[in-house]
Amino acid sequence: MMTMMVLEAFLYGLLSIILLIVGFMVLDFVVPCDFRKEIFEEKNTAVGVLAGGLFVALGLIVRSSVIGGGRGTEDGMMDGLFATLVFSGTGLVLFVAGYLLLALLFRKENLHRHIDEHNTAVGFALAGFFIAIALAVSGSIQ
Repeated sequence: MMTMMVLEAFLYGLLSIILLIVGFMVLDFVVPCDFRKEIFEEKNTAVGVLAGGLFVALGLIVRSSVIGGGRGTEDGMMDGLFATLVFSGTGLVLFVAGYLLLALLFRKENLHRHIDEHNTAVGFALAGFFIAIALAVSGSIQ
């Protein structure tokens, strides 16, 4: 029993790391700035906060998938891992759609420019937006 729990923890943890990296790459593709450059070279707090919000949001979805998925048996674990992929993918699609809708809604203010200009308030607002979406998705899982 303990071996199964350790295996589950390892697999879910590994899947979480992969999903977080993929989520970061997808958002980096959608938001028209180079996240790595903005975070590490430009020290753009807005992008750092936005990325942090994405990580927390995806983590919430993965957590709910683990809690709501089948556990304790090999079949249940595989179903749970698949559910985690599906729900995380759904959340990521909703994050992108939400970001694009906000960019459209605030096109006058030019959301992309504000992020690029280190507007921390926009970074926090977007991080909160992603976390709110994750709470809705994770609520539907549980």
